[in-house]
Amino acid sequence: MRITKALGILAAGTFAVVGVYSAASAGGFASSGQSPLSVISPDERAARDQMARQELSSIQAASAFAVRLPSTLPVGDTYDRVMWESAKPEFGFAVWFLGPDSGTFQQMQLIEAPFVAGAAKDTLNLPGLTSISLRSGDWKMLQKPDEPGKGLWILVTVQDGVHIEVDGQHDPVITIADQV
Repeated sequence: MRITKALGILAAGTFAVVGVYSAASAGGFASSGQSPLSVISPDERAARDQMARQELSSIQAASAFAVRLPSTLPVGDTYDRVMWESAKPEFGFAVWFLGPDSGTFQQMQLIEAPFVAGAAKDTLNLPGLTSISLRSGDWKMLQKPDEPGKGLWILVTVQDGVHIEVDGQHDPVITIADQV
């Protein structure tokens, strides 16, 4: 699935990075952490990881900004899927990860896109953000207090004009954010 089908958040040429997350949530993929499939087999998990890694290689080659992927994933995690528009890589991308239990869907999501100051759906505008310093730089974070995704941890930063957001369970989110 490409962003063009799932996103629809472009307005006057600006890209709201949170739109990727919102569109995915509306589709039921990012809100509950549960899979529309009851179990993901080890073979399918490996195939998803391989396909996502190929997509990420394409994104790195085509992107107009420096893509910041983690150097390693938390133990047991694999890539699940990538959403991006290959004709417009400058709009950014979203990556979902599978947790160690192959019966669960995504444990985390990483979003990268050009930063648009003052964007209405900018995660940096959310109330309740607190500062956290990681090896990768200074981040803002919060735990989502409402549905969908109640309890979800959100870490967000802007590095060299790129808006980076990592959503998911606390410890894996910190691990990923610390590396990008």
